[in-house]
Amino acid sequence: KEILSEKAKPLNWLGNIYLRINQPDDALLFLQKSLQIERQNNSILGQAKNLADIGSSFESRMEYDSAYQYFDRALKLYIETNSVSGMSSCFERIGNLYMLQGKYESASVYIESAYNSLRHTSDKLNWLNSCISFGNICIRKGDYLKAETFLHKGLKISDELKLPNYLEKASMLLSELYKQQGNNAAALEAYEKGVSYAKAFRSGRDINRIMTHRLAYEKKSN
Repeated sequence: KEILSEKAKPLNWLGNIYLRINQPDDALLFLQKSLQIERQNNSILGQAKNLADIGSSFESRMEYDSAYQYFDRALKLYIETNSVSGMSSCFERIGNLYMLQGKYESASVYIESAYNSLRHTSDKLNWLNSCISFGNICIRKGDYLKAETFLHKGLKISDELKLPNYLEKASMLLSELYKQQGNNAAALEAYEKGVSYAKAFRSGRDINRIMTHRLAYEKKSN
């Protein structure tokens, strides 16, 4: 059981790597394998994490109904185990799903719940996700001052945690905000920062290394 548990973790990590480089089909392959092991081990939290990540894979494929079903299943398991971080993560993901469909009021309810529940905890990563998502939805609703406040908070924490992908997200959203306000100079500056962070995160060298490890993994498995 312990060995299987250790096998499930890197399968989930591989799935998340493919999500980060926008390859949801490959992500699903690894996440479903990880979920199968977690079910075999009867690990509630392991199942919940994989279900939520599978939901993100369907979201990337724009299959929103399937994504919602997986997020909702994950949320129920997190509630069962009383995991505040897990529940907040699902709130944030469901909120983003509503936002993608233009349902901004429903999105606000979920994302604000995620933000408030983690505000005074040590879970900075999930709080960061909700912070940036909240800034995004404020832009959609035209509340630019509030959006700017949340996005600058997101930039600060992203910098502290050394997360270039989150720095990219926050910078690109700030660029969009400034553009909508007619501040083209600030929009261009934020955009250029976002591009530099994107290059740091998505360098060709890193992607090649990921593919090399994947091939080695599949060869060994076969």
